[in-house]
Parts: sequence; structure tokens; C-alpha cells
Amino acid sequence: MNIVETSRGQVSLPDQFERLRPHQDRAVSQILDWFNSGTRAVILDAPTGAGKTVIGEVVRQLWAKQTLYVCTTKTLQRQFVEDFPYARLIQGRANYPTFDRPELFDEQGPRHVDCSDCRLTFAQGPQCATCEETGVAPTEEEPLHCDWCHPVAACPYRRAKLEALAAPLAVANTAYFLSEANLVGRMSGRYRLVVVDEADTLESILMGFVEIGFSPRQLRQMGLSIPEKVTKPESWLEWLGRAIEAAESLRGARYDAWQAAYGDSEKRAAWKALQAADRLVVQAKKVRAMIEADPDNWVLDDYKRQAVTFRPVDVWPYAADVFWQHADRWLLMSGTVVSAAQLAHDVGLDAAGLPWSLVQVDSQFPVERRPVHVVPRAAMSHRREAEEAPKMVEAVCEVVSARPGVRILVHAVSYRLSERLVEELRTRFPGRRVFSYTRARDREAVLQEFKVTPGAVLVAPSMDRGVDLPDDLCRVIVVAKVPFPNVGDKQVAAKLYGRGAVGRTWFEVQTVRTLVQMTGRGMRHRDDWVESFILDANFSNIVWRKARHLVPKWWADALRWHPTGRVPGSRNPVVAD
Repeated sequence: MNIVETSRGQVSLPDQFERLRPHQDRAVSQILDWFNSGTRAVILDAPTGAGKTVIGEVVRQLWAKQTLYVCTTKTLQRQFVEDFPYARLIQGRANYPTFDRPELFDEQGPRHVDCSDCRLTFAQGPQCATCEETGVAPTEEEPLHCDWCHPVAACPYRRAKLEALAAPLAVANTAYFLSEANLVGRMSGRYRLVVVDEADTLESILMGFVEIGFSPRQLRQMGLSIPEKVTKPESWLEWLGRAIEAAESLRGARYDAWQAAYGDSEKRAAWKALQAADRLVVQAKKVRAMIEADPDNWVLDDYKRQAVTFRPVDVWPYAADVFWQHADRWLLMSGTVVSAAQLAHDVGLDAAGLPWSLVQVDSQFPVERRPVHVVPRAAMSHRREAEEAPKMVEAVCEVVSARPGVRILVHAVSYRLSERLVEELRTRFPGRRVFSYTRARDREAVLQEFKVTPGAVLVAPSMDRGVDLPDDLCRVIVVAKVPFPNVGDKQVAAKLYGRGAVGRTWFEVQTVRTLVQMTGRGMRHRDDWVESFILDANFSNIVWRKARHLVPKWWADALRWHPTGRVPGSRNPVVAD
């Protein structure tokens, strides 16, 4: 560990952090000043390479005795623990093997067992065979029993959770924190500071926590069909009343099935089914109450008339109860804040009455090593996509032809355009591996293949986030279609068309955020380099014309305009074209 001097005092950091860079020290001082002045939330706008996590850790050591760091992916959680080994990681139960049968954790199929199979109960009557064999039975001090962990205190999930709750610094998934703080309560009010990484995704995560969905299978089990009038809140409320009755009946039947189940596999399946029914009842009651209170803030999605999902248009009215009440101070970090005012509105800081402030850090990456070429070749709007797609295919092929031997990531945005691009690229470049995927679950496996294949091209419908491709893992990024939010989505449409200027700004902010994220997948450190190409004319025609005030200056400085539509020939951006 290194003792690192800051303008606010000494901190102890892992060996790789020998000192704070000037911009990091300034950011730490500004954040502490805001906290000391009574500000409850600080938004840190710091692009990739600024060292957000180091800034957050120094703030923690100088401000709070106990801090929770939350982020959205397992990769980011592991990376954080690698950087700060004294942090304690807590994940959902399914990430832990059971104490008694850890060998079943890696098995696939019905024999797989993890801590989400837990049947933690108060001991009543005779114990299971394992208790009798080991002699480890529940006691008056610990009157608990689980068929998979003997003793219960040895449960890997329970141990990890207790370590995390006691640690000065814990790491968790944002969704896990929401569930734990609201449903269990152990994390509520525990922390003086919560650091939220990727804060620009917080609105979406809160949406996912508040909404409720009924799958086709659940509807069949409850004997329900789609609500008769999918646009009328009165019809939804009547339907939800019947759904709650059916879910409670289903819960009773599943309890009986669990009691009657015989054998580990059967009991495990019955227990999980009972837990799912419990959650369904609780959620359905909560959503019905929220719709009754504000019916205009909800939409009903009936995907192909087979499933039912109730989703809020705005989640900020509920954020104070489900999120902001659970900690004293908040540090919200993102490389793509774009609009701090919009972020504060969307996640409910304003509605909750929490004073907030903004701290900004510029990109530390040389602009000449990250050019973004604007080459308007096709206007890929939904209405014109059929006629414009051939032009876009030709433009992407030109980029691939002009950049031989390097890995190229193509953001296609849609599966339909992906399939068209893949077919043409494989035809024109038979000696070059072209990867893609048609199912989200295949995304990670395809990405790994791309990383180990020199000169490969990856056509991706959804890799704007959570992808780290430094150095030769990616030298060229192509944006084949501007990532406007899908207006065919009822929630997006209601927000865009029903919220006036706020809704339009929200739409523009989401677009700019995703664009910046897309072009940042390959520029991961100061000595790295990557070329990006925006080939959709809608960037200059719509985004730049209407929302250039939202584009971060450090990103706008990298734009290189090519109004003739010619793909520039330089391969290394450090060398002039």
C-alpha cells in the first residue's frame, strides 16, 4: 500500500496508485467541499481515463467510515475488487455455491445447486439426515436450518454478506442494493456514502425495479389473458385485482406442493416456485397502488398479446422511497452525464428535494488519438431504412476495405441491419472473420472470439456499453445507425410525446450518451488510439443540428467532418490523412 498525499490529507491506496493526478486532486477537493456545505448528492462527470474509481475511493477515505460502491456489471465489480483488494464484494445468492455440496455449483442442468436454492427455515421437528450425520443442529441461539448449509453460519452467501456489511468498503450490483435495501433492509441507512458508478443508467435500473411483468407462462398458470382494454387504466386496475387473487391462490398451491415434495431436486424446484409466487403477489399489490395514485404515469406493454408488463413513464416520483432514503450522501459517477440537470430530474433528485452539485473533469486522452470521422452516407431513419440500407452497407464495406488487418467493431443498433451487414461483409471479404449474434445471451461468447481473432470484424446490435477493447483489440469503430431511443416502445413514446420539452431533451440526451459510449469502446488509456466513423447522415442532420449543445466539448473536439462522404484513407490517426 502507498501513502498518497492529497490537498486534503493522506490516504492509503494500493501500490499501483503512487499519486493523484492534478485533475483527480481537484475533483476530490470539489466533491468534499460540496459535501461539507450540505450537498447530499454530487454528480461527477469524468470520461474514460479520468480515474473515477480512484477519485471515489479517496473521497471515501477522507469523508466516510463506511461506503458502498455500486455498479451494473460483474466485470466492473471484479475490476473494482482487483484495483482495491480490501473491498468486500457481495452478489446475489445464485453466485455462491452451497456449503455442503459445492461440487454441484459448476454443474449444468437440473443438478446445479447454488445459494438461491436456500431453504432457510426455523427448525421444527426432526432435522434432515445431514444434520444428524454431522451433529450440527440448530440451537436456541441460532434456531435456523437449511438443507444445503450446515451450520447455517457457514453458508458462503451469508458469510460474504456479513463481511460486506461489516467492511469499510463494500461492492454490489445496483439492482442488488435496491432489492436488499427495500425488501430485506440490511443495507438501508447503513452507509454515510454510496458511490454509484455508471449513474447515467440509474434511471433504467430504477425502472426495472419498479415495473412488473407477467410472462406468458405466469398468465397461463393464473388462468388470465391480456387485459381487455390495454390503453385504459380502469381496465388495468380491474385486471390487477384479478391477478392478485390468482397469484395468492397460486402461492397457496405452491406452498402445498413444497410441503408435499419429496427428494432434493423436487423440493428445490417447489421452493423456487413458491418464492416466485410470493414476489409476484407483493409486486402486483405495489404496482396497483402506484397506478391508482397516478394512472397517467403508466403504460401497459402486451408483447404480441402474450405477456403483460406495467411500466412507469417517469420513475422519479418513486425514487425517493426506493433509493434516496437509504443513504446520507451520494456520489454519482459517469463518463457520459451529458446533462446533469436532466440526470437529476430523471432519477428523482429534484423530486426528493436533495441538494445536488456537479463536478466535471475533461478527457485526459489526446484528441488526435481518438478522431471521430463524420461521413454522411445514408440517412438511416425508420421510414427510409429500406431504401438507405444498401448505401450504408456500401459505406461500411469501404471502411473495412480501407482498414485491413485491424479489428473493427461495427455498431449496427438493430438485428435486421446486423444480418444484412454480416451477409455482405462475409461475401466481399472471405478471408476476414466476421462475427455477430442474434441472441443477447450469445453476446459474451462472440465478443471473446472476436478478441482472439486478428483482423476480425464484429457487427454488434448492442455493444455500446460494458465492452473494454484496448489497444489492438479494436482500432476502428463504426456507427452505422444513430442510436435514437426506440419510439415504437410505448414507454419511450409516452416520454417523448407526452412530456413536452423535458421529454424531448430526455430523448436527445439518451441519443448523445449512447453515441459517446459507442465511440469510447476502443480508447481505454492515454497511449491507446482508435478511429471512429459515424456513417449515418442523421447525426449531422438531426443530432448535431438540434442537440449540439448537449455534446460534451471533449468529444466534439474530436469530430472530423467529411461532407463529401469519402472515407478518409489514414489508418493510424496519429498520422495526418
